[in-house]
Amino acid sequence: MAKKQYRRGSGPVAAVLCLLMTAAAFFTTGRLDDIENVLGPLSDLQQAFAPAAPVEPMDGLLRLHCIDVGQGDSFFIETGDKTLLIDTGEADYAQHVIDYIQGLGYQKIDIAIATHMHSDHMGSMSRVLDQLPADTFLTTELPEEMTPTTRAYEKLLDTLSEAKNTQVEAARPGAQYPLAEGVTLTIIGPLEEYDDLNLTSVVCRVDAGARSFLFTGDMERIAELKLVESGAHLKADVLKVGHHGASTSSTREFLQAVSPRCSVISVGEGNSYGHPTQRTLERLVEYGAVYRTDLLGSIIFETDGDALWLQSERGEGRTEIG
Repeated sequence: MAKKQYRRGSGPVAAVLCLLMTAAAFFTTGRLDDIENVLGPLSDLQQAFAPAAPVEPMDGLLRLHCIDVGQGDSFFIETGDKTLLIDTGEADYAQHVIDYIQGLGYQKIDIAIATHMHSDHMGSMSRVLDQLPADTFLTTELPEEMTPTTRAYEKLLDTLSEAKNTQVEAARPGAQYPLAEGVTLTIIGPLEEYDDLNLTSVVCRVDAGARSFLFTGDMERIAELKLVESGAHLKADVLKVGHHGASTSSTREFLQAVSPRCSVISVGEGNSYGHPTQRTLERLVEYGAVYRTDLLGSIIFETDGDALWLQSERGEGRTEIG
């Protein structure tokens, strides 16, 4: 969302969150309409991101909860074996997210991901992790000069520093985390270092049997095209639309690579950004239904690894959608 000011971080957790200092230089893009300037050779990544081999049928159900947090993102996955939390929305939604997850019967989280350090994605992460400790916390590596100065970020650092049982890791493309038999979380991006926090969003997919879900944070055009060019395994049944349906995301090239059966947009009703834009919606509906939290409230997708169902807070009951 909005640009932030940055300053140097401190302490061991800040060191993990602020880059673990790679030697690579910042990626410079050139003109956005010049794809050849935007996309560099990625032959060293082709093998790492080749489409995965067919997975074993999932044992049991996966439920994806798209928690309505207004103009922000928060997604919770339960498999019966493990849980995954991706973002938490603004600070004002902390108790809502906590109550929602605890209402499902959970007192801890196996893996938590902050896609990037904008408050509409991680503003309440510190409070949520205080109440629902995570075994593993993942986020993007950042250069020191991009360390946020926000209160939400500082509180998150404090929470992670005090969480002795939480393993803090950089989200590295190609890394995989088993969530259940036949269910795998795979980190896909970002593939480059960027000077815009939206572009640093962790991009990940969850494969459950024959079904798949792709999460994109606030990823925008440059990062989308980089992933397409890399040969990353992007095809998915359900796409979490990037940047709340902004015009800067969901390019035709990216949507063609994903070819989603349906899409979900986490967005606030009547938001001042004009999200989602009409042009983005027009591109999305070419691939299937578009579900929005501003219209439906919290949305739940469910799969047994074969069929796919949906129900929502303000919609009809459980319905098979594919």
